[in-house]
Amino acid sequence: MKVISIYNQAGGAGKTTVTRDLGYALTQLGFRVLLVDLDSQASLTRWLGQLAPGADGSKAPGTRLDRTVFPVLTDPDADLPEPLGAFGMDLIPANTKLSVGDSVLYDDQNRMGQLRAAIRRVHGYDFVLIDAPPGRTAMALAGVAASDHLLIPVNVAKALDNIDNVAEVLTTARRFSPTLSVLALVPHSFMRNTRHHKDVLRGMQEDLAALAPTTTPISHKDTLYDDATLYQQPIAVYAPRNSAPEEYRRLAGEVLALLGLAPVAEAAR
Repeated sequence: MKVISIYNQAGGAGKTTVTRDLGYALTQLGFRVLLVDLDSQASLTRWLGQLAPGADGSKAPGTRLDRTVFPVLTDPDADLPEPLGAFGMDLIPANTKLSVGDSVLYDDQNRMGQLRAAIRRVHGYDFVLIDAPPGRTAMALAGVAASDHLLIPVNVAKALDNIDNVAEVLTTARRFSPTLSVLALVPHSFMRNTRHHKDVLRGMQEDLAALAPTTTPISHKDTLYDDATLYQQPIAVYAPRNSAPEEYRRLAGEVLALLGLAPVAEAAR
């Protein structure tokens, strides 16, 4: 089981989109995927339709604090709650109540490794993708510290100002996860005919090569992604014939290559 956090200190970096659509692409390659939403804004949970009330007006399970990672933060012996199903993936949801998690972790730093321990008691998954909140919060640190690898999404329109700050979080997280590595930088919202975007991409590929390799860029298609979010679907479900799903299938292939893995169907041959 590979545990990967998707994190950038900056908001609007694309981490939730990458988590959702990379996770779905991996399921389409035959892998079993668990998504963990640590952000109290709960964008991942909402974008997968898990905060919408039932047809009978009942509250969605994702609105309950005990269905989030919160019990794990307060009890070192607690296991992750039963996940919710979403488009062939499983999801540990988040909601606004999860904001209390930061206070719990700030009050007792010894709790910082409890999420990591709980995830490693989980069985039946090939990948766990953690959508860490932005900023240098305790929850963000707990998510990164729970991981084996880090993917850093970079909105190329916003340049690379926060990369040094991500490195600081990485250093702290290695107290709990000594072998934690940066798997790749993931440029997105990329416009091939925009000079600034090309300059940022070149900077990622050259200046940050020592930190991690840079994946093939995800193209700028904000309206399409906004519509998929509105309809609470992964991009490949909302627009299967668009080129966007192919970009995420390619990203999944690049992630597998960096991990030395093959798609399940290919590995079975």
